[in-house]
Amino acid sequence: YDSDHEEGVTQPMEPVPPHFDLIASLYKRRGGFGRKADINWVERCFTLCGPVLCYYDSPNVDNFDPSKPRGRLNLAKEETIAEMHEKQKSGSPTAFLVTINIYGL
Repeated sequence: YDSDHEEGVTQPMEPVPPHFDLIASLYKRRGGFGRKADINWVERCFTLCGPVLCYYDSPNVDNFDPSKPRGRLNLAKEETIAEMHEKQKSGSPTAFLVTINIYGL
């Protein structure tokens, strides 16, 4: 999968540190009270380390504190369905979307 030229995805400038399998800046739709905001898509830094997906306040892959994730999801502990979509949703910054549905075990 080559995403170097896709909108909404920022590739790291340096190699991924050895303790992460992936680091990227992606747009995340806000939840809670922010879901109703005029701008409900926020750029965040995401990391993947084994089955653990984390996101951070900073959108910058070169300037985030890996010890302070804003959210964390262990994909191995939950029944998770992830789907890739290519369609423009109202208000989304890109036509490329990944939907993750989580079902408690």
